[in-house]
Amino acid sequence: MKQLRIGDITIDAVIEREGPWRRPQDFFPAYDEAVFNHHLPAMEPEVFDAASGKMVITYQTFVVRTPRYTILVDTCTGEDKGHPPPFDFPGKERWRNELFALGISYDKIDYVFCTHLHIDHTGWNTILRDGRWVPTFPNAKYVFHKREFAVWEEENKKGLQPARHGVPRQLPADHGSRPGAPG
Repeated sequence: MKQLRIGDITIDAVIEREGPWRRPQDFFPAYDEAVFNHHLPAMEPEVFDAASGKMVITYQTFVVRTPRYTILVDTCTGEDKGHPPPFDFPGKERWRNELFALGISYDKIDYVFCTHLHIDHTGWNTILRDGRWVPTFPNAKYVFHKREFAVWEEENKKGLQPARHGVPRQLPADHGSRPGAPG
């Protein structure tokens, strides 16, 4: 875990997955080999692993602790979501273990801030419990853009597999269309 301290605020990175695992040509639709080769000499090992030819990608949540609040920024891919490759990787225990190692339990989160609602930013927002999707952080207020939530809510109504984009297959019954609804 990595930590940054600014005054009385701490920011911890909780890692779900990191390391080389995708080739740039598989990740970028407009990949251009000449452009890539031009920039390759300046790439640090934290960005590109030359031995494997793959980009180093980190899925992480930022835990922001203030004297008053505990805030999560993005929640990685989560578990039990049935994501397509490459988001279906096993071994999600690391994220949970690192969060708990900080002395934080699910009920101690005050806010979950989603920068956007893609699967690699919202996965742990919900967990599967007794066959139902429920908020992972029962006492948290979820913060994200109302219009983006509306787009994914419409996708869900059309049956277009919104789980591939960060909204669970079955939204919690009380999700409504209000800003901050669990997603």
